[in-house]
Amino acid sequence: MASFAKPEQSWQIYIEVEKPLFKEAKRDRRRVIDYMAKFHNLSARKIVEIKYTTEFIDRNGAVIFKNNGSSKQDLKPGRSSRDKDFYSYRDNEFLSNDTYDILLPLVKSKSKKFQNVSVRSIKFENGDIIKF
Repeated sequence: MASFAKPEQSWQIYIEVEKPLFKEAKRDRRRVIDYMAKFHNLSARKIVEIKYTTEFIDRNGAVIFKNNGSSKQDLKPGRSSRDKDFYSYRDNEFLSNDTYDILLPLVKSKSKKFQNVSVRSIKFENGDIIKF
């Protein structure tokens, strides 16, 4: 049975954000942008799920898109997440301002500062969940 801890002050004592998967690709003859936040486990416990929010920001620091995500991986202490699960935003040729179009300039710019990631909760192997 899972136990729920009190909300913690900071998630950064458990995990750190690493360079994400963020690239343009072609799949089934359609252009897509793939994105997945990547994390490094700083804790002494195995993490099985991380729920997070990513704010994509333009060069002026304005939030242009927000994604609520989840990463379900067995993340052992001292290890980093893999690129096995990711979000794909497909180009809709009939829409001129879909998510693909919004994110494409960020992918093309290869800017190092294009996202703000905040963790909402961490679930450990034993069922403990910490919310932030």
